[in-house]
Amino acid sequence: MARTKRYSAKLLFEFLHTGNGKTRRSAVCAERIFVIKSENARKAILKANAFGKRYSNREVKIKFVGIVELLCMDIFDKDEAWNELFDRRKIADLAKRIPPIDQLDAVLDETKPQLVGNNKKKRDKIKP
Repeated sequence: MARTKRYSAKLLFEFLHTGNGKTRRSAVCAERIFVIKSENARKAILKANAFGKRYSNREVKIKFVGIVELLCMDIFDKDEAWNELFDRRKIADLAKRIPPIDQLDAVLDETKPQLVGNNKKKRDKIKP
């Protein structure tokens, strides 16, 4: 029996707006990272594709475009979900890569007022 490995798959999604029987492209895309346990990279790709195809919505369709990257994470720390190297020479000031703490997505999500019921559609228009 093959040993199970841990992979991280970065998937690309495109948002398509549907309404009045028409579909139009949005300027918004998303990259999502999924942790996958699999025996090998080929099987991890099959699982990553299955994750990608699972997402859709009636009003805004999320189209799975494909796998951007697949990393075997076994050589990294067990708590690490992604590792990406870049050329430091292309970034004059590394500090510019780091946003202020209050601009991190998880912090912004927790500071937005939470609305329920029919007000869910308005949630994204409300600023903290």
